[in-house]
Amino acid sequence: MSRSTYPQRKDAVLNALRQLFCEPSTTSEKAGKANTREIALQCDESIYSARSILLALAKEGQVSCTKQAHSRGLSWSYIPR
Repeated sequence: MSRSTYPQRKDAVLNALRQLFCEPSTTSEKAGKANTREIALQCDESIYSARSILLALAKEGQVSCTKQAHSRGLSWSYIPR
């Protein structure tokens, strides 16, 4: 089985974030945000690959990134167009 192309993987990561963004959250702090691990699990990517793709999407203005308080992790938000 061949590995997906980079554009396909990028679309998968963006779609995963969209899905997580649309899921109802129990806390307002979590609403509309997902961490790298959640996104990676949703689209079957490694955390490192997902982070790399998310950083590229952030440069394109499709997602926003914020540093998590009390953690080294990043939170990601989908920017609707």
